[in-house]
Amino acid sequence: MIRNLALILRRLLSWKDDLITVEEEISFIEMYLQIEKFRFQSRFTYDIDIDPAVLHWRIPKMSVQALVENSCKHGLQSVKGARKIHVSASRNDSGLIITVTDNGKGIEKEKLKWIESHLQSEQDTGQNIGLRNVYKRLMLYYDSRAGFTIQSTEYEQTAITIQIPIDLALVPKVEESHV
Repeated sequence: MIRNLALILRRLLSWKDDLITVEEEISFIEMYLQIEKFRFQSRFTYDIDIDPAVLHWRIPKMSVQALVENSCKHGLQSVKGARKIHVSASRNDSGLIITVTDNGKGIEKEKLKWIESHLQSEQDTGQNIGLRNVYKRLMLYYDSRAGFTIQSTEYEQTAITIQIPIDLALVPKVEESHV
């Protein structure tokens, strides 16, 4: 656990680019999930299913990790019994699809409607900060062409899906100029 924590801190300090590869983000998520596994012990499992074709596509750093952390903190923490997170990344005809699913407590319908309506709001309510940050960064980086959906069944699961158009996810890494 300490090794993973040290690796996470080192990675945070060394990341300079705002856009990183899916592979880099998944590597970071795996370190984070190993720490959560230590915390929840045998009551926690996770699986990561990534299409190798999307490993070098670029996404905002910490965007998927924030969703995974949100699942652990809000979805799984109060659940009794087995806890599970599933992270997937694949492509379809329109682009990159990333989904984070947990078998946590879910979100009641009224609260879900409220969250969805406040993602775009400029009003800072102090709630759902992680989701709002991910949403706003996606809209900023992808000129409002990214998709962000939340599906939830109370007491069963929550799935958050990010969709990034193919022409934007394949943006090559910009090399830093050495002036």
